Amino acid sequence: MRAAMKPLLKWLHVASAAGFVGVLASMLLLSLTADDSSDSAFAVARRAIQTLGESLGLPSLVLLMLTGMLLTMKQPALVEARWLWAKALLGLLVSGLVLVMVQPGVMRAAALAEMVLQGSMSVRTLEAAIRMERIGVAISVALALLAIGLAVWRPRLGRRPDRR
Repeated sequence: MRAAMKPLLKWLHVASAAGFVGVLASMLLLSLTADDSSDSAFAVARRAIQTLGESLGLPSLVLLMLTGMLLTMKQPALVEARWLWAKALLGLLVSGLVLVMVQPGVMRAAALAEMVLQGSMSVRTLEAAIRMERIGVAISVALALLAIGLAVWRPRLGRRPDRR
């Protein structure tokens, strides 16, 4: 049973990383291509972005972080690897961006889109909220891809020990 746990954790970690980056990229794509000529189409797009973030993005992020920590605990030698610490730092940055900037921005934009649908404001008033959301998602995607690159490449990072 224990022998099968590590491959399962690795598979879950890779799958959640792919899912998380895919969700972020989908959210960005939907945000960039949302039709703002029709209030109802715009509100539907904003609801879709919110649903993606809440139902797929956040669970993927939690699973990604949890499996990463469990995999590190299963291989204590990895604690010495500098690339792992860089990857962990990038993971914390991405998590912070998503939890502090992206998801609240998505929720705010979806709520404001409902107000647009009711006719109490125009789509143009949402531009600042949506711009911040897009910037946060784009930075999160870039940092997540960098973390994936570190996991694949596994550079030494830092000086080599003296060999005598």
